[in-house]
Amino acid sequence: MNPIMLVARVVLAAMLLASTPAWAQNCRLVDGDRPLVNIANLNGSITVGPDVPVGTEIFRATYYAGPANQITCTPGRIDRIRQYTSLPYRASSYVHPSYGTVYETNVPGVGVAVWFNGAGFPIVSEGETNLPPPTAFLLWPLQSYDVSLIKIGPINAGTVTGTSLPQFEYRMTGANRNVLLWSGRVQGSLNIVSRTCSASDVPVDLGVHQMSEIPAVGSATGWVNVPVVLRNCPAFFGRYRGHLTTGTVQTANGRVDNRIRYRVDPVTAVADRTRSVMALQDDGVNMTATGIGIQIGTQAQDSVGFNTMRDSGVALTEVNNAQYTIMLRARYYRLAAAASSGQANGAATITLEYN
Repeated sequence: MNPIMLVARVVLAAMLLASTPAWAQNCRLVDGDRPLVNIANLNGSITVGPDVPVGTEIFRATYYAGPANQITCTPGRIDRIRQYTSLPYRASSYVHPSYGTVYETNVPGVGVAVWFNGAGFPIVSEGETNLPPPTAFLLWPLQSYDVSLIKIGPINAGTVTGTSLPQFEYRMTGANRNVLLWSGRVQGSLNIVSRTCSASDVPVDLGVHQMSEIPAVGSATGWVNVPVVLRNCPAFFGRYRGHLTTGTVQTANGRVDNRIRYRVDPVTAVADRTRSVMALQDDGVNMTATGIGIQIGTQAQDSVGFNTMRDSGVALTEVNNAQYTIMLRARYYRLAAAASSGQANGAATITLEYN
């Protein structure tokens, strides 16, 4: 080993260190002010149907316009950062297009992101002040943030707790990194309901009819009600309720009501799509009528629209285990001039969608 080379390296390192400028702290809290603790609230219940898409914001807690503090700065950098300080759960695989990384919570399928002004944490704000003394630059930190719960997968019913959500802060960086503006967290809990109603097969008797009752193409028998009864339904609390610092529910655009949609899919072929007429079902034993189909309609329209989701129009309530009815109608419909008598059975599948 060459001892002269070793000494040369030490001297060079010392020279490099000496050439680095030492930035001094140039910002501080105004006398009498202190870092604030800004707490948002969780409370109440929401209902999230299994068909709500991944990425949907199901709840938002907002902290806005709390007490203020003030920062005074002499010439220099005034860089700041909003960042997480505690992440109880890992990052999920879902990345929100605006808020970025979404973190898991204590309820499977429910994720969380903290954001400000449309951007997710961490958020860096850069700046510099050059006001000459004795003039001081004054900074009023915005006491605002939003915490969004987001569907990241199939949701199990449960209770999201504030302690399972991230904690975060807004502080200065660089030479002023010891200046904390405020810290934030969420308190309380939010009950999440996620289940569906129960439904059974609906037998429908369209009656016995003579061919003379429907003598021409386009003629039909009288309508018969088809009540699709939904039993043991969950309480429908809606979703996306924004809460302010006091826990007061925002009424303007603060709630998205739950809804149930349905789709009718014939088991047999579609004989007339425009009029929602399906072909009869042949059991392979008895003679089946020809030139006749079964038309499905709603209470307001003759055509239900096969293979298409439509709103049920059912007014959902916050009553647990309630019962609702989607009322459809059915009748025989003549499709062809040449028709023959026989059994006239049919079947359709009704698919329910919970949002």
